[in-house]
Amino acid sequence: MPELPTPAGADAATVASSASEDAPADSEKDSSPKRDESEPKQNTEASGQGGTCKASYYNTGHTTANRESYDPMGITAAHKELPFNSRVKVTNKANGKSVVVRINDRGPFVGSRCLDLSEGAMKAVGGISSGVITVDWEVL
Repeated sequence: MPELPTPAGADAATVASSASEDAPADSEKDSSPKRDESEPKQNTEASGQGGTCKASYYNTGHTTANRESYDPMGITAAHKELPFNSRVKVTNKANGKSVVVRINDRGPFVGSRCLDLSEGAMKAVGGISSGVITVDWEVL
């Protein structure tokens, strides 16, 4: 690095410090977002993918995003991105109970949750009393 002229009244350390301000700091070089390692991993890729996340349930009647009548006792779920009719194995981490759901709706729209199970699916994995459970999920 070429030597910089020292302005009157400034010492060499001050000049070196101000020159390094123009160069990107190590933290600025990698601008990729950092994931909080305490949050569960989530992957919404194609078949064979999955992760761990929070799942809730809903039981209000409506028409689902794929235009079906919502059946609260059905074994279905909502996911933000997976294609409709994807089959997903959901396992309650607290008790090991599993169910295979079919994606027929969009949601959940609450941060940190990746699945919104129908009431029937939540009952199948034993999570009704909790309301929100931690699950392992895998696209089949």
